[in-house]
Amino acid sequence: MEELLFKRGIISLIFSVPTALIFIAVNKNEPNPYMDEIFHIPQAGNFCHGNFTHWDNKITTLPGIYILSQTILSIIAFLSNKSLVELCNVQWLRFTNVIFALCCFFVLKEIILVLNISNTSAPPRADKNKIASDDKKSNSNNAMQKSLSKDFGIKSDAMALTLLNFPLLYFFSFFYYTDVGSTCFVLLSYLLSLKNYHFFSAVSGTLAILFRQTNVVWIFFVFANSCLEFLSAQNSTESNDRGLLQALFDVILGGLNNFWKLLLKFYPYLSVFVGFVVFVYKNNGLVVGDRTNHEVSLNFPQVLYFSIFVMFFSCHLLTRYKQFIVSIKKINIWFCILTFIVMFLMVHHFTMAHRYLLADNRHYTFYVWRKIINRSWYSRYMLIPAYFISWMIMYNEMSKSNKKLWVFLFILCTSVVLIPQKLLEFRYYIVPYILFKLHLPLSSFKEIALEYFMYLLVNGFTFYMFLFKPFSWVDHSLQRFMW
Repeated sequence: MEELLFKRGIISLIFSVPTALIFIAVNKNEPNPYMDEIFHIPQAGNFCHGNFTHWDNKITTLPGIYILSQTILSIIAFLSNKSLVELCNVQWLRFTNVIFALCCFFVLKEIILVLNISNTSAPPRADKNKIASDDKKSNSNNAMQKSLSKDFGIKSDAMALTLLNFPLLYFFSFFYYTDVGSTCFVLLSYLLSLKNYHFFSAVSGTLAILFRQTNVVWIFFVFANSCLEFLSAQNSTESNDRGLLQALFDVILGGLNNFWKLLLKFYPYLSVFVGFVVFVYKNNGLVVGDRTNHEVSLNFPQVLYFSIFVMFFSCHLLTRYKQFIVSIKKINIWFCILTFIVMFLMVHHFTMAHRYLLADNRHYTFYVWRKIINRSWYSRYMLIPAYFISWMIMYNEMSKSNKKLWVFLFILCTSVVLIPQKLLEFRYYIVPYILFKLHLPLSSFKEIALEYFMYLLVNGFTFYMFLFKPFSWVDHSLQRFMW
């Protein structure tokens, strides 16, 4: 027990010490609102002063971040005997995202436990009778289970810490952006659904939508996954050997046969969706505020960029290349050819660039587009084999521990979130990336360490560039690099 607490204490220090130092450094070097903060922080200030009618038209998301940060700062103000207005400044508003990041750690850890505990805590079914009849084997098994449980607890902590340090999520933990709170409530909604607290899951989902409207897709993912799990429990003979179309047909049939049961069990989610539809109807669209730069598009290459993004930040998966070679040999050659043709058509007809992507050299996506994707007329096509390999690896890894319908649901929701976005923005990839990572077979300590240090290097680079490599625009204003 003492050893377990010691190891968890080390994990806490690994997060808290660098986080505190980076938070101090960011606020020392950039004490004023930066980038999108120039819209969010004044808007939060209006809420802190009780002015709920003023709205900056440049803000396109709902006021979830302002409501929650005001709530957090009100609690801190009460405990510290200070006024809310006094705390409603750049540093304290940024600090609310550090709190959301800390919440993400506990939610991530719990999701890892829920998703993996059945695979690590139960003895093999074939051995249960022998264990029951043999005291020595039973004692040995119990000792092994305690050891496995302890190792699994540390591993879940380590994996949660690693995901918390995922560069996109970690970087924006130090700025007053919507991403960390948005991710936190999506993950919390998912966790609560896995534990069958569907009313509270729907409440958390509502808060997630108040941070970012497109989160309604991820709440649909939560709802659909819950329905699949419920229908799977109703059908004990379900097999993952069936084809996707047959599985979809069976789910539709099962849904019709269990319609009233599904309605009674999952009505809280339906209430969220009805409310969202009413909002879109009344608002005459998804976006609040200025819509000129947030028009819906058919940017199909977004899902291709996402696959490269996943492989870059999951480079440890490349160490399993032998498994990939074995699996790819089983793929029908005509399927490969058809996939290449589809990807070519996506790249050829639907590659597009938002004007923000072309104009703003403060973002790394500016350089990814300019130096890689659009370097020459043919460079975008040369990436197609990389897209194919990346998606094949992703599919292969997801299929190891998930049913075909879950994989289909994940790809569907990821596509629905990303394809309408004209802007190449890595922040849109945070939620699907984390869900992908959570549903992989639990990594070894070696793989977790490799991934953590990879994240550490990327975080070190991005914070170094932000803090110590500012540059000036032609108007002499100081600018900094960021995601």
